[in-house]
Amino acid sequence: MTKWSQAPAALLLALACATTAGILAPNTTLSPGQSISSDNGRYLLVMQGDGNLVYYRTTDWAARWHSHTYGNPGAFAPMQGDGNLVVYTGTGTPVWNSQTSGNPGAYLAAQDDGNLVIYGSGRALWNIGADVVIGDPQLAGDVVGRDLAISGLGSLGHTGMFDGSSVVEVLDEGSNAILYESLASFKARSAYWGTASPNNPNHLLNKCFKTACLQPADFEDIGARMALVKRAFQAYLIGADYTYGQHYTSAQPMVWGRVAQRGLYRCDTFIINVYEKTADDEGMGSVYPVPQLWLDRNRDLKSDVILPSKLFDKMKGWS
Repeated sequence: MTKWSQAPAALLLALACATTAGILAPNTTLSPGQSISSDNGRYLLVMQGDGNLVYYRTTDWAARWHSHTYGNPGAFAPMQGDGNLVVYTGTGTPVWNSQTSGNPGAYLAAQDDGNLVIYGSGRALWNIGADVVIGDPQLAGDVVGRDLAISGLGSLGHTGMFDGSSVVEVLDEGSNAILYESLASFKARSAYWGTASPNNPNHLLNKCFKTACLQPADFEDIGARMALVKRAFQAYLIGADYTYGQHYTSAQPMVWGRVAQRGLYRCDTFIINVYEKTADDEGMGSVYPVPQLWLDRNRDLKSDVILPSKLFDKMKGWS
């Protein structure tokens, strides 16, 4: 057994002594047995009784990071006012620090994505990196799926698109059907299917992603993967209504002679519409050549009855 491992029972005891979820604020301290937890409860930073500061993934109690300071019972860890996170022995000798002093007001955050970060002046000063979980999206444009959260209809599925930090999706939950939520929240709604990573060739495009496309300066050269992210956000800004049918209306920006038009989508047709902007763009063509395989695959998404489960399975096969 490694020196930073402890029985889950001891870690659950630390949960009872947890400080404010997610944050270790300036001039606050983790004493032996105390902890902070990510908001979704999947990650826990514990100041262990043996002196080691350890960040655990609670689903399997694997240690994501630790300070290598075991063998110092009574050690404690303050988030100092100068921005430095320090582990001190019980007698006050520093044995580890984040080397982030000179940043007054900085704080430590245990994040839902598994990253442990010190933020100061609006930027990350120190971090361990997000947790790479098998089945989770890694690239902007990856499609995530889960059961439809309606009893008896789960297998029909629900899909969203990962934009690099959040999931953008369509739900019948408000005046704008296009919504953003964290990956953790998306996964918590129902049984999670995993990720379809459609092997985007990231070809060059020239597109406008503003809500009004009125002049040449509104268009930009951009790679296809980032184009997915920007198109989704453009549609979000324009707005959309929800439909239960498979026929959709594309959210359209203002152009000369036409006001902006709200979209009409459900979860799968929204992804189809976002993706077709990197292919044939609803028949509008492209300034730059689009790989034929990418054109064929995007057209295939609309060649049959459209369902979230079928969309997800097709995209998983785009190796």
